[in-house]
Amino acid sequence: MVDAAREIVAVREQLRLKRMALHEAERRHEAEKAEAEKALRDADRERCCELTDELEKTGKTFVLAIKRAAKHYERLYELESSLRVAAATASGWPKDWGWGSLGEKPFAMLMGAVCDNYSVPKIPPSNWPTGNKATRLTDPEHVYSSLIHQREQWKNPQPDELTEEGYREAALEDIEHVA
Repeated sequence: MVDAAREIVAVREQLRLKRMALHEAERRHEAEKAEAEKALRDADRERCCELTDELEKTGKTFVLAIKRAAKHYERLYELESSLRVAAATASGWPKDWGWGSLGEKPFAMLMGAVCDNYSVPKIPPSNWPTGNKATRLTDPEHVYSSLIHQREQWKNPQPDELTEEGYREAALEDIEHVA
């Protein structure tokens, strides 16, 4: 009977040790899983920074392309104006050629080209920005300012900025008086 009791105690001790080992393995697994998830989130965050860089760069290229296209639009307007002047005295040229007001056709062509080549929101041109607001909206740093701000905070964190867990690393002067 004593041997049976010793055997039961030994089995219980083995069970206790196995449970402790299992608990430690589960704890390590959860820690590794949390670390891997954080690494994935950090990688996604870095990807967001890269995409913001690309948005800023592509935005500048896009604005330059539009500026180049604006020269062609201006040229269409000048040509139409010159045609109107020449048509006024041209022999055999009809007086009413159905063009409406000066600049109407180039503008219609511009709107057609924009709608045909860009996926623009369903906002009528009368609600499009003009003046200073339009100028500000040609600056990618203005348009994407919130993304650029996030990117800069991620790449250059402030020293007292809290981590995701709500803690910050203690500075040496914060802990010197504790010892």
